[in-house]
Amino acid sequence: MSMSYKGYTAAIEYVPEDNLFWGEVTGISDCIIFSGSNVDELKKQFQESIDFYLESCAETGDEPQRPASDTIALHFMPNVGRAARAAAERAGQSLNDWLQALAARETGIAL
Repeated sequence: MSMSYKGYTAAIEYVPEDNLFWGEVTGISDCIIFSGSNVDELKKQFQESIDFYLESCAETGDEPQRPASDTIALHFMPNVGRAARAAAERAGQSLNDWLQALAARETGIAL
């Protein structure tokens, strides 16, 4: 489960032993964690944590870290683009899914 606010995303977990939700902002190296006993409280704490982080950075003159985008713009030579679309079609996949599978295979990442 996750939630987003002002471009930041947090991974959420539930700890049954403590009857508590907790979250951690992902995609940045700065540590932003928060918790809540219910979803409304968790959401409020997440938003307050992000606002506090951004205000603290402004006060100290530090640039807040921004999560990296997982979007990549690709520009193919026409013949390469046509060949890639054809290969994706033969595989029964969208071009995006085919390219993602290719990148995962080449980098050793399991999908």
